[in-house]
Amino acid sequence: MNYLFPELGTLFSGVSVKDTDVVLRDAKLTGLVEKRLFAGGYAVMVFSSGIPGVAYHIEGETVTPLTISEFSAVGAEQTVEARVIKLPDVAGRLSMLALESKPDEGMMIQNENEWNIHIESWRKNRRNALLEVRSGEMYGVTLIWQGELQASDMIFTTSSEGIVLSLPDFAATRGFPMDVMLYSLSDSSQAYQYAVLRHGVMEWMSMMLARYKELVGSKLLFTMEQELNSQIHPWGWKINLNGTRMSDAHFFLRMKEAEQAYRALFMSMSMLMDIVIGSNLTLRLLNETYAQLPPEEQAVLHAMRLIPVAFSE
Repeated sequence: MNYLFPELGTLFSGVSVKDTDVVLRDAKLTGLVEKRLFAGGYAVMVFSSGIPGVAYHIEGETVTPLTISEFSAVGAEQTVEARVIKLPDVAGRLSMLALESKPDEGMMIQNENEWNIHIESWRKNRRNALLEVRSGEMYGVTLIWQGELQASDMIFTTSSEGIVLSLPDFAATRGFPMDVMLYSLSDSSQAYQYAVLRHGVMEWMSMMLARYKELVGSKLLFTMEQELNSQIHPWGWKINLNGTRMSDAHFFLRMKEAEQAYRALFMSMSMLMDIVIGSNLTLRLLNETYAQLPPEEQAVLHAMRLIPVAFSE
């Protein structure tokens, strides 16, 4: 894995070691700070909207977590070169996941037919993995969750289109042949737990919105979503409810921050539903939709106490 994948962001070079944190922090940007070390390997820290989060020391295939203070203590006398990379939030999330994943399976895909065969295999086996794709004309990273390529966790760059947050037309962008690597996800890592939590919340909320629409119709659904979106906006969360879908493009560095945001959203939704359809029917919808989630998502939601009974009167 090209852990820092500068192809997906804007590279600031020539930054002094003491100023690396300032570039992203002062401009409230998402990205990565890398310090290549004389002793070998490099130290890297992930930022979200200017806030420093997780940090690591990387040497070969060995990745060791660092505290923020340990990363900051790496000075100019230990550093060969310092780089700052500004990234879109989706690339920030994926970089954290990449840093906590390990190479699992590599392959060379020659054409679209071979690509479709692999897609079908991942879907059939409900594969969970991080996918890296590289060719002479293209580079990209995406999450495979429950066998599906996740549109909300996908970023590519091509020579013709630049950075895109969707799957490119590989044939049109001369993506074949392409070198593909799958990375296994560590169940115990924070990045994995966050990815599961995020997808569980989006899936659960989307099912709730669809069921609510069946009961009350589009107009009352639209009214509720307007109210919820207006409550989300002041917090600056990149979360949106539209139709029967919840999208979450935000990059929460810490599980607790994500849990608090999702809890507030579900609490508000449940209160608004209670007014229209009553608390008993709201709880029934919460229970029935929660039961349809995959076991991995239920387990993480349960651990965070994001469960139906927590949102009922």
